[in-house]
Amino acid sequence: MPNTITINFIPCNPTPANGYKLTWRIAGSSDSYTEEPNVTESPAIFTDEINPEGTCYEGFLQSDCSESGESGSVVGNAIPWATVCDEESGTTDYTITLQGSCLPGNPFSTFLIENGTPGDTVKVRASFIGLLQKTSALFTRADLGISSPNGVSDPTQSSACYSDTAPHGFSITADCNIVMVGTTEPVYTTAVIHNGSESATNVVVSIIEINGTPVNISASGCKGNSATGGTC
Repeated sequence: MPNTITINFIPCNPTPANGYKLTWRIAGSSDSYTEEPNVTESPAIFTDEINPEGTCYEGFLQSDCSESGESGSVVGNAIPWATVCDEESGTTDYTITLQGSCLPGNPFSTFLIENGTPGDTVKVRASFIGLLQKTSALFTRADLGISSPNGVSDPTQSSACYSDTAPHGFSITADCNIVMVGTTEPVYTTAVIHNGSESATNVVVSIIEINGTPVNISASGCKGNSATGGTC
C-alpha cells in the first residue's frame, strides 16, 4: 500500500511564480532528496509507492520565484519539515523512547532502548534537520553527537559554518553501533545550534538496523542553543 504524505503550510502572498519546491527523503537517511513537481498550494501531497507503510520522511519546502521556464533558479529559504514518526516494531519488540521532557534551550537527550536481546547488534541514528540563522557572535553552525555505554559512535557531526545573517538549511546524521549487553541500553544525544535560532529545527533518534536487518523505530529528541563566540 503506498504512503501518502500531506504537508500543511502557510502559502506566500503573493503566490510564487512557479509555486513551491518540495523535496523529501526517508527520515534519518543519507539518501539524495527527491523533488516533487507542480506544488502550487497548501496542503502539498505526494505519494511514495516504494517504501513500506509507516515510513518516516523529512525534507524542505521553498518558494520558487523563478521566471517561467526557469523553475528552481530563484528559490526562497529552505524551510524544514518532518513527519511524525510512530514507533513500529515489525518483527521485533524493540522500542526506543525519550526519557523525560525536552526543556527550552536544553541540547541533551537521553533515550532508552527496551525489550532488546543480549548479543544483538543495533544501529541507532540521530538526525538533525532545520534552518540556521545567526543571531549573535561571529558564526552559526549545527552540531550533532550520539553515544552509548556499549556502543561505537561516529564523531560529532557538524553542518557547514556560516558567518552571514542569511538563513541556511541543514541536515546532518550521526550513528552509533551498539552490542546489547542486557535487554535495555541508554543512548545519549547532543544537538545544538551555535549563535542562532533553534526554533525551526527537528531532532529524531531511530533504531535503523537490528543484526543487519533494516527497521524503523523512532522517537523525537531535544535541541538547544550555545553562544560560543569564535569563528568558522
